Amino acid sequence: MAKCPGVYRRGESSAWWFRRRVPQDLLAYYAPRKEFAHSLETTDHSTACQKARLEYVRLDQEFSEVRKKLAAQPVFELSKVEVQRIAALIRHDMLAEDEAARVQGKGADYFERLDEGLDAQRDMLKRALIDNDLGKVSGLLEDYQDRLGLRLDPASLAYQELAYAVLQAVTKTTEELWQRNQGRLVETPQPPAPVRISGKAQPLAADGELTLSGLFEKWKDEKQRTLPENTVTDYASHVRHFQELHGDLPLSGITKAHVREFKDAMLKCPAINRLPKHYRGK
Repeated sequence: MAKCPGVYRRGESSAWWFRRRVPQDLLAYYAPRKEFAHSLETTDHSTACQKARLEYVRLDQEFSEVRKKLAAQPVFELSKVEVQRIAALIRHDMLAEDEAARVQGKGADYFERLDEGLDAQRDMLKRALIDNDLGKVSGLLEDYQDRLGLRLDPASLAYQELAYAVLQAVTKTTEELWQRNQGRLVETPQPPAPVRISGKAQPLAADGELTLSGLFEKWKDEKQRTLPENTVTDYASHVRHFQELHGDLPLSGITKAHVREFKDAMLKCPAINRLPKHYRGK
C-alpha cells in the first residue's frame, strides 16, 4: 500500500486520519496549536489519500493567507485618493460579480431571491448610513485589507474615514444592483488605478516584469552620457510624479486612463516659478 503524506491510523480507529504540522514560521500565530489533525471519515485508503491531498491544498491556501496578513504593513493614514480608490474597487467588484452571474444565465428563481435579498440589504444599509453604523462593513473591510496588504487600527481616524467611504460605496452599489435587477441599464465600471499604500503600489503583473522605474533606469544608463544632466533630471521628475500618483506600475499595467489622469494632475500643479521659494522642489 503506497503511503500518502499526512494519512495515518489513530489508535484502534478503523477510519483513516489526517495530520499536518503547523509551519515553523506560523507557530506563534496558531499557538498553542502545533498541528492539524482530524478524521478523514473513511476506511478506504484510496479515498483517504484523495481527501488528504485536498486538505493539503486547503491548508496551503490558508497558510498563504495568514502569511499575507502577518506581512501586511501597518498604516496610520490614507490619502483621500487611496480611500476613494478602495471604495471604487469594491463597487467595481460588486457590479462585476453580478454581471458575471448574469452572463452565466442564472435562472429566474435566482434573480427572484436576489431581488428579495437586495430589498433587505438596501433597508439595512440606509439605516446604517443614518446611524453611522460602520460595523456593517467591518467584515468586508477586513477582507479588502487582507487583499491589499494593509492593516489599519479600527480606532484610528484613517479606519473610520475608509469605513464610511466603503459604507457609502456599498450602499450606492446595492442600489445600482437593485436597479439592474429591475431591468435598468447599469454598466460595470472599469477597475480603478491600483491602490497605493504608503508609497507602495500593489503588483499587477507577474514577478519580474519590468516596471516604469526599471525602464527609466535602463534608459538613463544608455542616455546619460549623451544627454544634458538637466534633461535626465527633468525626466526623472516626471517619472517620480507618475509614481506618486499611480505607483511603480509594470509596463503592461499602464493604460491610457493612467496617462490621462497624470496629465490632468500635472495641469493642476502651479508653475514652479510662481511658487514661494520654500515650496519649490516639494
